[in-house]
Amino acid sequence: MSVFGITMSVIQTRRNQKALMSTVGTTDWIGVCRDNGTSERLETRLLVPGDVLEVPPTGCHMQCDAVLLSGNAILDESSLTGESVPVTKTPVPCRRDLVFSAKEHARHMLFTGTKVIQTRYIGSERVLALVVNTGNSTVKGGLIRSILYPPPVDYKFERDSYQFVKLLGVIAAIGFLYTLVTKIVRGVSATKIAIESLDLITIAVPPALPAAMTVGRMNAQQRLKKKAIYCISPRSINVSGSIDCVCFDKTGTLTEEGLDMWGVVPADGSGTNLAAPLRDVSRLPPGHLLSGMVTCHSITVMCGELKGDPLDLKMFEATGWILEEANVEDHSKYDLLFPTVVRPQDGAEGEAIGIVRSFPFTSTLQRMSVVTRGLSDNHFTAYCKGSPEMIHTLCQQVRTLPQQRQQQIVKLTFK
Repeated sequence: MSVFGITMSVIQTRRNQKALMSTVGTTDWIGVCRDNGTSERLETRLLVPGDVLEVPPTGCHMQCDAVLLSGNAILDESSLTGESVPVTKTPVPCRRDLVFSAKEHARHMLFTGTKVIQTRYIGSERVLALVVNTGNSTVKGGLIRSILYPPPVDYKFERDSYQFVKLLGVIAAIGFLYTLVTKIVRGVSATKIAIESLDLITIAVPPALPAAMTVGRMNAQQRLKKKAIYCISPRSINVSGSIDCVCFDKTGTLTEEGLDMWGVVPADGSGTNLAAPLRDVSRLPPGHLLSGMVTCHSITVMCGELKGDPLDLKMFEATGWILEEANVEDHSKYDLLFPTVVRPQDGAEGEAIGIVRSFPFTSTLQRMSVVTRGLSDNHFTAYCKGSPEMIHTLCQQVRTLPQQRQQQIVKLTFK
């Protein structure tokens, strides 16, 4: 039984490693910029930290972690985050006092395993990215390491099993000493004493117990596989049967997919009180509220369709405005100050607004911001949106905020 259990464990482990290698072991060719200004085609497995990549405009699959140096890139990070919403990456700020951190500057990072859908040129410049990590040092490499070498899990079942084995060991030790003393007193031969005393230990603590547990887990894993259920940690099978409640924290798993626009609650003319809710957002008069709704988002145009966060899409579509981007194939348009312009529909009130710079949403800051400029004036305006708690901390004069804002937030939250 021990030999069979060890053999099956080795075969299953080897099979899983081969399947994992065929899944993650991919390679590609990409252009690498050299010091003399030339570009060289290189296989991605030969990349090292410090190489400068030329990200193609048609997109590619990233085989390393890189930080974006110039241009913008639209990525599909569903393989890492599970979110199918395209993410826009911006170049890292050019500051001498900048201390790079992969976690803090995640909105400038191109991670391994993600797919670059398209890139945006800035004039005739190339979209460049600096290689930061390769191989097992990447974010995807950390995910693979967690699969190959899962961290030890301190289950109560495991702790109880160890206590059970210890109890059996104590009982076996007591029986061993009792048998040894009684046999010596009776004058039994040493050979018979050793055989009978040690046999008592093997009866109390079966040596085949680990092998039997391994065979049981392997059998359970095969039964789960027939139901299309895969387990990367066989040790978890023993306790999975006792689970009676499973919770998810992702919208879409417990709720229906899709969002609907309920309306907006603008401030009154004084700005210190809230006006009546406006359910039809398209009737919202021109002002900072409308301008912030049509500009402060991460929506982009892909294949003639608007793509982005579902909340941003619903908010923008409710306004009835139109978003226009420079044609990716026409690089000269990216010399303009406004690569993205939002304008009202024909006959509607409002003036066209250009989005000069976008700062994507980050969970650490709990907000996102954009810098805009009206096409008919020379005034720059910054719009910011995020959690109410964070926005309140950014306001220097709290008395300028509507007085009933907290009550309205609580009312809408539990509506």
